[in-house]
Amino acid sequence: MILTIIGFFEAVMFLLVLYFAWKVFKRVFLPLFVKGMINKIQNHVEQQVRKEEEPLRKDGEVTIDSEPEPKRKKKVSHEDGEYTDYEEIK
Repeated sequence: MILTIIGFFEAVMFLLVLYFAWKVFKRVFLPLFVKGMINKIQNHVEQQVRKEEEPLRKDGEVTIDSEPEPKRKKKVSHEDGEYTDYEEIK
């Protein structure tokens, strides 16, 4: 009889701990999760709007969206040897 009463109180205490843990979860972690999902959806919608706002291009039309990287001069090390300029003879 006493063991069943102790088991009952343990079950009640376990349920109370779960209840308060759920309240803390709802208060702290659930808003962070929802905020992250809202940001993800908002970014997705913004990308779709940007795609729709791009002007339609005609076939064969070329556009450049970025500047090319500046060309770097090739450095010749002394280990490679000396470069000799030559002319092709026909």
